[in-house]
Amino acid sequence: MKKEFKIFILLEKILNALNNSRLEYLKAADKSPYPEYKRFLNKTATTRNKFYQDLMAVLRSYYGKSENPVLNKIDYIKIVTNPYKNLKTDHLEIILNLDLKLVELYEEITKKHEVSGILNEQLDQILDCVKINKNKILDKQVVFYH
Repeated sequence: MKKEFKIFILLEKILNALNNSRLEYLKAADKSPYPEYKRFLNKTATTRNKFYQDLMAVLRSYYGKSENPVLNKIDYIKIVTNPYKNLKTDHLEIILNLDLKLVELYEEITKKHEVSGILNEQLDQILDCVKINKNKILDKQVVFYH
């Protein structure tokens, strides 16, 4: 498989994961009773949307505007299905799992391919969110289980 096609597939996976992550952050913000954490979740959802738009700009600059029908399809048909909608799982765990999946995808593309520095910056911000969410889960466990 061509290197460019592998990069394109990885970026498409990242875009889908970013969109799902954004949706879950918004759902978690709606459910959160804590105003400061609700602001964090909404801000993170906005950041995920910005990451999505930045990566779309990188893809457009690399593959051209109308040459690639798959790229145009990604632009117009966002994946809004949520694989977690029927699960009785806590939103904190869902967003943490989605963030860990994003970290895995970002690390895969940055280690195997030479790509834009934007991805490294985004990875750092996602890792910060993972730390915050892990701490929030630990806080919740301390409050509710001890």
